[in-house]
Amino acid sequence: MSITQVLASQFAFAHGATLRNLDGISDAEAEMFPQPAGNSINWIAGHVLVSRERLLSRFGHAGSLPPAAVDYYVRGAKPSGKPPVPLAELKAGLVRSQEALQNVLATVDEATLAAAAPFSPLPDPNETILSLLGKFVIHDSYHSGQMGIARRLLGKEGAIA
Repeated sequence: MSITQVLASQFAFAHGATLRNLDGISDAEAEMFPQPAGNSINWIAGHVLVSRERLLSRFGHAGSLPPAAVDYYVRGAKPSGKPPVPLAELKAGLVRSQEALQNVLATVDEATLAAAAPFSPLPDPNETILSLLGKFVIHDSYHSGQMGIARRLLGKEGAIA
């Protein structure tokens, strides 16, 4: 099994967990901020989508959210007020981004994987596309777990058995 096949499998697993965690969540529930601290499910889903689209832009994929929405969901944002994108649209965007990511992983070559990454979540001058993809698997999984906890805080059953 190639490294891209491993990554594709890991992304698919995290994506499936995310969709299960979002199942049955209304917009009103998705907009609630856990107390005493934490981000709403809407923000987390939008953040994952914005982050994925930033990565996918390296491979020629256009983002699906307007700039104001991107600003709402970026790392470090302090979201307040009504989210700019309903949860159903974020879920649809996550599905599209998953399909695009799987297509990239099925077609990317070794030279591209070894190329310098267009950005790095941590200052790393040696970041490659491959190492960045590995970090994104962890990023997706981390935020899927947050959605699962937020789901439980809403009084819903856990989505992962």
